[in-house]
Amino acid sequence: MLENNTDILKSDLSNERESELSVFQNLEFDSINRQYFEGSDPRKTAAFGKQMKNMGSQKIRGYVMEYYGIELGPNYNITSDSLSNQRNKIYFEKKVTVVPK
Repeated sequence: MLENNTDILKSDLSNERESELSVFQNLEFDSINRQYFEGSDPRKTAAFGKQMKNMGSQKIRGYVMEYYGIELGPNYNITSDSLSNQRNKIYFEKKVTVVPK
């Protein structure tokens, strides 16, 4: 999940369940971006992007949710509490500098 400009995460992340999700897969499944991360473990590396409206110092906030031991599909609700023992959730906040192309 990544914060976006219209759906801001609170600093304590108390509104994370109401926020829009951006789903991305690790490089084991993302064959398009795998070429840019040679030497990285594809099971532990994921590529994602964020378009920023303003130049200069910006912040990317969100979390990565890793599911294991289950097969996700159309019948699974990935926000269900019943899956809480089958996931690893890692929060992050990174400063980035946005420059013109």
